[in-house]
Amino acid sequence: MAKGIIIKESLKDNIIPYEDAIGIQLEYEHLLGGTEKVHVIRTETPNDILDQVIGELSKAIRSYGFYCHFVDDPFIHVVFHNCVYTIEKGNKDTFVKCREIGKIFGIPEEQMKFEKMFEKDHPNE
Repeated sequence: MAKGIIIKESLKDNIIPYEDAIGIQLEYEHLLGGTEKVHVIRTETPNDILDQVIGELSKAIRSYGFYCHFVDDPFIHVVFHNCVYTIEKGNKDTFVKCREIGKIFGIPEEQMKFEKMFEKDHPNE
């Protein structure tokens, strides 16, 4: 199972692809960047549908300012608009490259603490 974090407001129509299959564990409010109230959805997605879910989310996510991610240790799959990048635990180059991609999509660097996401949903807290 891959543990996913999706911000509902990041989705174009607030519709979660494969909603019935991804295993929503928890929904809660969070202050994104300490200022913007968003609704976070924590999931446990079966590995046999993970690629399909990620592919559909990359189409459904807004084109600027958001990403979602799935921790499938030793990997994190980061989903941007029409772009998915896989980070490998311990491979610093993949973390650096993912942050470079995130900047293209307008993600502030302080919201991309991918190294800590293996242990914590929101590393900034």
